[in-house]
Amino acid sequence: LGFRVELSSVSSFSLFEKGINSVMSENICFPAKLVHGHIEDLIQKGVDRIFYPIVVFETEEFEDSINTYNCPVVTGYPDVIKSAVNTKKYGIEIDSPAISFKNKKLLIDQLYMFFRKYKISYKEVKSSVEKALIEQRRYREELKKSGKELIKQAEASNKRVIVVLGRPYHIDPLINHGIDELLANLGVYVMSGRAYPLDGEKLLKDVNVLTQWEYSNILYAVSKKICEMDNVDIVHLTSFGCGPDAVVSDEIKNILQQHNKIYTLIKMDEIANLGAVKIRLRSML
Repeated sequence: LGFRVELSSVSSFSLFEKGINSVMSENICFPAKLVHGHIEDLIQKGVDRIFYPIVVFETEEFEDSINTYNCPVVTGYPDVIKSAVNTKKYGIEIDSPAISFKNKKLLIDQLYMFFRKYKISYKEVKSSVEKALIEQRRYREELKKSGKELIKQAEASNKRVIVVLGRPYHIDPLINHGIDELLANLGVYVMSGRAYPLDGEKLLKDVNVLTQWEYSNILYAVSKKICEMDNVDIVHLTSFGCGPDAVVSDEIKNILQQHNKIYTLIKMDEIANLGAVKIRLRSML
């Protein structure tokens, strides 16, 4: 649409410390605290505006789920940032339109309502959204193809696959503290939950909790699917202070135990000493 996009820097402890004085709650999850550092980083880069939308619904990936809500903290955090960080004194506005990925037409309409102040037409917004969704699908298909190949390689070499389950932000090396490399160095194949090949089966009908948060739904579906594989196990990452994960972790444990699978939960926060994590992972293997 003609904008120059400036990303915040790669996460680091120094970036985290930039924003720590504006964190409004000590018991909020570490990924939320980290947002403050990224906002301060963008301010220092001198951007014109910060685009931080309120994403209420994610894409529906399972037809037997109840709903596709985003985590309430993720949804509401743009408003928290507006209250906690005064970007206006630097002449920077935070743009937070409410958008939904559950319905493509609604997504296009919502984005047009936002971008029309820049004299961008409905046709341009619609074309951009469709291109973006095609690219996202292509990326996810490529990811799952890589996952299938990894499982085949593991079977051929008689190695174990560890699926690291978590929320999208757990792919950030600062948040996951390099746990993927740690596992790989212990001699196992490692993939993310997103890379695990799911073929659209109805995997949520027997789940014992409300399947209303889409990122949690993905964790339930992958947990059920890996129970069909002898050489695949799960390591579940969760961040301290995550309300939904208090329910999610119990349900994943329940799913795995029904199939005699070991459940390994690693709670991560800003502490970087991984001594206990290493012991836990070695014990699991």
